[in-house]
Amino acid sequence: MRFVWMAMMASALLVAGEDKAQSHKAAAKTTATVDRPAGVPADAQEIQPYLYRYTDAQGKKWLYRQTPFGLSKWEDKPVDAAAAAARAAVRGEPLRETSHAALIRVFLAEGNVSEAVREFTSYQALLRDELGLEPTRRLCRLIQNARNT
Repeated sequence: MRFVWMAMMASALLVAGEDKAQSHKAAAKTTATVDRPAGVPADAQEIQPYLYRYTDAQGKKWLYRQTPFGLSKWEDKPVDAAAAAARAAVRGEPLRETSHAALIRVFLAEGNVSEAVREFTSYQALLRDELGLEPTRRLCRLIQNARNT
């Protein structure tokens, strides 16, 4: 009889231990999702602590930042605006190196090294064909550093 009682108690303790383990797992899951501030869409990517990037259904990019005063939201378009301005400068003066350098820097800021190299090689060919010159060492170093990273 004692053996049956001890077996029942042991199984009850094991079941209670499993319940506690499951409740700890559930608590861990809820604490993992608590880190995201309320109001930030679930599929937003955390790009820095408390800074999230989200693209909505229309393709607009938004940034969300948790501040001590609450959640702030703004449209993420500085790189797009910079790229448009640099392209306009290149169209306006196609032989000017500073406009091409600005466009290359925009591509590098986006992490688009291949597009930066393509822009450099097309500018290099244009400069050779039109003026028989090479890009400056500064622009060449910029591309070389980008290729090495």
